[in-house]
Amino acid sequence: GEQTIKVSYLGLETSFKVTVTAKSPASITIETAPKTEYLEGEAFTAENGVILVTYNNKSTEKVDLSKATISGYDATKIGEQTIKVSYLGLETSFKVTVTAKSPASIAIETAPRTEYLEGEAFTAENGVILVTYNNKSTEKVDLSKATISGYDATKIGEQTIKVSYLGLETELTVTVSENSGNPSTPVSTVPSCSDSKVWAFNHTIYIETLPDTKYTITDLNGRILATSTTKSTHDEIHINQTGLLIVVINQQAFKVLN
Repeated sequence: GEQTIKVSYLGLETSFKVTVTAKSPASITIETAPKTEYLEGEAFTAENGVILVTYNNKSTEKVDLSKATISGYDATKIGEQTIKVSYLGLETSFKVTVTAKSPASIAIETAPRTEYLEGEAFTAENGVILVTYNNKSTEKVDLSKATISGYDATKIGEQTIKVSYLGLETELTVTVSENSGNPSTPVSTVPSCSDSKVWAFNHTIYIETLPDTKYTITDLNGRILATSTTKSTHDEIHINQTGLLIVVINQQAFKVLN
């Protein structure tokens, strides 16, 4: 505002008036840049950033970048970007670089079928891979998109299957059980309950057990495909469903490949 300035000399005085106007910001610059290297998908941070404000009286002031308005950053845009900084009606800018994310590791998120009968082909159905990227983000991918190796349908026992995707590897374990299924001759004598036999061949389930024995045939999801009682010591049940099935007889569960 206006001020009166008094001047004294040789015992005499006079005065004059001056006007002091509030300083105003004349320009802003980046005094200390924040982080300028980012991975795809990573959020921008103003941490450690400092703006230098220069006023029209030549004085300066340092201000945290977090107090400014930041625009122009796109975490999905790969390459160099110009970031605009607005403060007190003034603008400046600085550059950052966004690098494409890359896969760091893979793991089995959801395992596919892990129980097979001898001769049965491996299936990746329902299997899911969890891909973790170097920016800590994750992605779920169908196992069918990966390269599977190490499975041998003729090798009985536990097997370690190698899963390769995007140049990375993980493993899962499956078990192959012996499959003796064939349309063999029925037993000649009535077996005891503990001697029940079950096998499959050409879309037919063969059951050898005592007559009038209840049985239930389901798929691996528990869906009932057939349920009844045996009519003789050797029953044949036609089932269109393919794949691994469960046959329950006298509280005994049998796995068969249809």
